[in-house]
Amino acid sequence: MLNTTGAQEAPGRSKNMDKYEFMERANKEVTDEEYAMIETVYLNHPETCDVGEFVAWFKKYGMKGVEACYMMAYHFDLAKQNIVDKQNEIRALRESVEKDGKVIEEQRRTIEYLAGLVDTADIINGLSKEALAAMIANKGVQA
Repeated sequence: MLNTTGAQEAPGRSKNMDKYEFMERANKEVTDEEYAMIETVYLNHPETCDVGEFVAWFKKYGMKGVEACYMMAYHFDLAKQNIVDKQNEIRALRESVEKDGKVIEEQRRTIEYLAGLVDTADIINGLSKEALAAMIANKGVQA
């Protein structure tokens, strides 16, 4: 998510800036709302820069540049979160398919076993009592 707190130093930044330092360096007054957006852009900027470089960038592009970068960062953040959500959905679907695949394989084996029992029962039902007794007697002898 976008770093909007400003509470911790961003990696690679020489230091965080506060609103008053920014206004003094930029020679411009900004509202709390504008500064929150400025700080968010500063903390989430993909290239490492110090306060001086960022203020120079701000002097060149102004609040319009900050607003554009803020919106890009916001939409980029939404896209990243959407990707993570979709990856989680894919992971859950894969787990479900693997689980279902195991269940289906177990069901297939059970059906084959039951089909074998049915075939055996059909054979046994087709035999006369005498033939069945002879089969049992022969098996007993072979064992």
